Amino acid sequence: MTSPRRSYNNPGITDAGIAANRRRATRIGQRQAEQARHALAVLTAATTDRHPQWVDVLRHRADNPTASLRELAESMTPPMTKHAYAAQLRRALRAAQRTETTS
Repeated sequence: MTSPRRSYNNPGITDAGIAANRRRATRIGQRQAEQARHALAVLTAATTDRHPQWVDVLRHRADNPTASLRELAESMTPPMTKHAYAAQLRRALRAAQRTETTS
């Protein structure tokens, strides 16, 4: 749900905020994509602690580094909520980190 737009003294301030949020989200997405590629390598090399859903979530993030979490979640098969996608991504990254430290 989006909030109604407020009117400010500077009409461009809302657009500047939206653009800044988009740049930040893109930068974070690119960093997550790098982490997802690394986690994919770790989890695919491991024979345990690998759930197919985690591999799908990681691959989807790695393939779409500039997409928002909402866009990624909606384009999954089956579609999921942004929060469910973020939770799956966190679990997959944590599992890869655990797997890497125990290897």
